[in-house]
Amino acid sequence: MCALSLLQNGCSSSTRQKLAVAFVSGDAGTRRTLETIAAAQKSTDQMQRRTPIVLAEPPPSITVGKGTTSLICEAFSVENPEALRFQWYKNGIPVLRAIRARYVLSGAVSSDAGSYFCDVSASGSAGVAADTVACLTTTSRACDVTLQAAEVEQRADFEVPLEQAKEAEGRGDFLAAVGFLAEAIRLVPEANEGTRAEALCRRALLLLRLERWQEAFRESTDSLKLSPGLSRAHAARGTAAVKLGKLAEAASSWETAELLGGVPEAAREAELCRERLQTFFAERQAKRGEAGSAGAGRHDSNCNDADAEGDNKAEDWEDSWKRSGFHGRYAGGSAGSFFGGRGGGAGGAGGRGTRSSSGGYQQQSGSSLSPELQRHLKVLGLSAAPKGQVPTAEAVRGAYRKLALQMHPDKPGGSKTAFQELQNAYEAVLSAAAS
Repeated sequence: MCALSLLQNGCSSSTRQKLAVAFVSGDAGTRRTLETIAAAQKSTDQMQRRTPIVLAEPPPSITVGKGTTSLICEAFSVENPEALRFQWYKNGIPVLRAIRARYVLSGAVSSDAGSYFCDVSASGSAGVAADTVACLTTTSRACDVTLQAAEVEQRADFEVPLEQAKEAEGRGDFLAAVGFLAEAIRLVPEANEGTRAEALCRRALLLLRLERWQEAFRESTDSLKLSPGLSRAHAARGTAAVKLGKLAEAASSWETAELLGGVPEAAREAELCRERLQTFFAERQAKRGEAGSAGAGRHDSNCNDADAEGDNKAEDWEDSWKRSGFHGRYAGGSAGSFFGGRGGGAGGAGGRGTRSSSGGYQQQSGSSLSPELQRHLKVLGLSAAPKGQVPTAEAVRGAYRKLALQMHPDKPGGSKTAFQELQNAYEAVLSAAAS
């Protein structure tokens, strides 16, 4: 049982519980695994301490249907359990971007049938001899994936236009490919969310090539409603948003694509979008300053009216921002929340928010925190100060980024529902932090 205690922070709680139950029941394989972990812990051989030990792996075979199926390979390394690298293979060929412990088959298509296994490697093996690298890599057992017979028959209807779309795209006929994908989306059952999300994402990417920005934005948004962890859909949405002048949507989409990974240009595009927004806000600030200077020279009899008008302009800058294209990834929030700064605007709970000089919190004026906001804080692992202060936007963003990596649907223990709940909490608390 000492080996189980070593896994406290080295694997998911569900895997650890399964190992404990299997050990108590006398499972020989589990006993050997735990003995291997205990021996590695006691060893002074760095190779033995670093070599990954597989704790959970996919079954020998599995039959999939229209739902979402996950293949899991969880491993542990005594030397550095948090720095393992995963790579899934299908029929002996590396699967593109399948570099997480969990490989998800969402509404698998016929081409997904095959033999899958995962290689787990210890990090830091670059530059060492090939035989040493092999010793630092552990391979899971292979899993033969097949489709249910009824599912194969049902899929025939929409897989035909999907294949036709692929062929049309290959020959450069993007317009025809868009039409075939529209037909496939119409035929895919609503319950088959994974296939629908992928088809919508593919269609959005083709619409970008055709410079049909509004349609691409809509299709990518619909794709993300079905599969919020689809980084290519976030990238497509960000690209379309830039073309449409929706700067905030572009920045938030590219930021999420960067966070999820798998899109090489995401970091660069996210930074460019942030720069564009900062420039926009600076220009608005300058215009407000010019308007204020012009109003200062008015006759005293008009001072009160002028001041009131100036105050309204200062408070309504977010309205003008929305009119220029922003509709809000962070619903109800102000622009400042995206940058982790203090936001103005009339969207707060009773007045302007102020940054706290005591670090980590800022006052939410007007009323105490609502039960709903407190629930959102709990989801983010944050808490409010006794006097009704909410965490700063910097703290909120940091908490979100950390938890998003843990709750992502591709991570052991993560799920689509948890990921969406985390995003909702992020938006709600950011809005409060900026109010």
